[in-house]
Amino acid sequence: MLQQVTRFHKSGARRMVDSACLVVVAALMLAACGCDQEPELSVPTQEVLKPVNPKDSPKAQEEARMAVLLAMRRGIPPPPSAVKLKGGEPATPEILDAYNLELLRARIQERRSPETLEELVQKWIQKWRLLPALPKPPPGKRIVYDDLNCIIRLDPP
Repeated sequence: MLQQVTRFHKSGARRMVDSACLVVVAALMLAACGCDQEPELSVPTQEVLKPVNPKDSPKAQEEARMAVLLAMRRGIPPPPSAVKLKGGEPATPEILDAYNLELLRARIQERRSPETLEELVQKWIQKWRLLPALPKPPPGKRIVYDDLNCIIRLDPP
């Protein structure tokens, strides 16, 4: 059942290699390639994928960050926001949630996140036009970028 493969060495001598050895080598190579597979985490779906909420417990925040990272790696976007953003709207909680969802969609599309509010405004909004203009904060507050959770929020809360 085993077939013999004849090969010639540099010296001209014949060398016999079992096809079974070739199969074993191929199987080992395939096994080695599969070693760096990502861990079996629950696959985020569009229904559950959402930006990190800083009001959640630390465990829930970490789970949301991991789900977002996995979605970025796999290219799974969140569902579209129910609120249609035009840019420059008053920064209500609903508008901030919708903006953070659009920011998450852009992050997954680009497979990276802005590092600062300046990068978000200059590159993501003005240069690449991935997002609408930032919402307008109410008097006495300002928009800040939370680089840990990759969301925008009002400061002071």
